Amino acid sequence: METKFDKNVFFSYEQAAALVKVDNHACALKVKQIEFVVKQQLRITGFRQWAGNWPIIKNIDNAGIPAKATMPSEKEMTLNFSAIRYVVTTQKRKKKPGTLMSTHLVDRTPEELFMLGQLAPACHSPHITNEYFLQVVVKFDGCTCDPSPAISIPLTIIPQTDMNIYGFPEPEGFNPHVLGTFSFNPIP
Repeated sequence: METKFDKNVFFSYEQAAALVKVDNHACALKVKQIEFVVKQQLRITGFRQWAGNWPIIKNIDNAGIPAKATMPSEKEMTLNFSAIRYVVTTQKRKKKPGTLMSTHLVDRTPEELFMLGQLAPACHSPHITNEYFLQVVVKFDGCTCDPSPAISIPLTIIPQTDMNIYGFPEPEGFNPHVLGTFSFNPIP
């Protein structure tokens, strides 16, 4: 298997592409499925440790490749990151000032709602690590090998903000004028 990823740094609204080439001429098993997937890997350390990984979004090609195929098969596969959306509650619990255990509900800001509703950027801290990987997996018919042959690369999500939140309303009667160009001679 050979895979060419177009890039590995994305905004959460972009699309990833991979060109997957599978040469199955020497294998007696049929390729039943090719998966292009974004995997999230989360590790939390501290008093107790926890780690897990799971697929976020998949593109599955079930066309298959016959056993002992004479020609390598090439497939262009894509993943649309803008399809990854999370349901976010409009309120969150916040600790009441001056109390040890008491909390109350407060509204989330528009910026929080925007950031939490999409694919989050990676995090690398002493106690929490959140990483993503672009992965192509080839699954064979009747194969008991675990894990299946795969190629993966680290994926970087660039954080973005909602520019509508930071706009300033123009005052009534606002009429901007072009002031022209300015030139100056720097002091040597």
